[in-house]
Amino acid sequence: MKAEHLDFVSNLFPFRNLKERTINAIFEEINYSISTFDKGEVIFSPSCFQKKIGFVINGECAVERVRDGDDAIYLNTLTKCSSFGILSVLSPDSEYPTRIRAIKNASVLFIPAEDFLAVIKKYPSVSMNVIGFLSSRIGFLNKKIATFSEKSTLKKLASYLLLEYGEKGARISVSRTKLSSEIGVGRASLYRDLDFLIDKKIIEVKQKEIIIICPEGLERI
Repeated sequence: MKAEHLDFVSNLFPFRNLKERTINAIFEEINYSISTFDKGEVIFSPSCFQKKIGFVINGECAVERVRDGDDAIYLNTLTKCSSFGILSVLSPDSEYPTRIRAIKNASVLFIPAEDFLAVIKKYPSVSMNVIGFLSSRIGFLNKKIATFSEKSTLKKLASYLLLEYGEKGARISVSRTKLSSEIGVGRASLYRDLDFLIDKKIIEVKQKEIIIICPEGLERI
């Protein structure tokens, strides 16, 4: 493996805490590739994808749920070291549930499914890292389900912000329109509850960014 990629790979979830010689041995055994994508280019979609796991080297990619036609709901942003395609690698399903689109010029490291599965079988440390990653994703999804099951708009908003705080830290980049779509509430109700949180000095809002000042206040809600 090239020296400039070694630090990057050692921070990817399957290869964390592995020795340098082990990482080098793994990448000598597999047929990995690196591809670049221009801003706006679709990388994976429900109708066009490959059985590969992708890791973002640089740039940013959006995860979107495609609805009728080309209409899509934004789900998440992938940045350096983020991954996608793990379920397509581990699942027998022939469909890919979301669209991955470059929102900035991006480079992606791909590992084919058969190679990734072979590495999991051969290296117990990698398999444990994968199990840990999947467990954390299940926990994340359970929390997200709990967010949508809240009855009041304020509780939905507080749950969402706490979830994002745990994932991304105190600064959350999201527009009010996108936030309204994310938690499934009307914009009028959302604006009212954002103003409430601002008045209580729990959050600040600056253009397309929400800054969490008091996570304990969100927890109380």
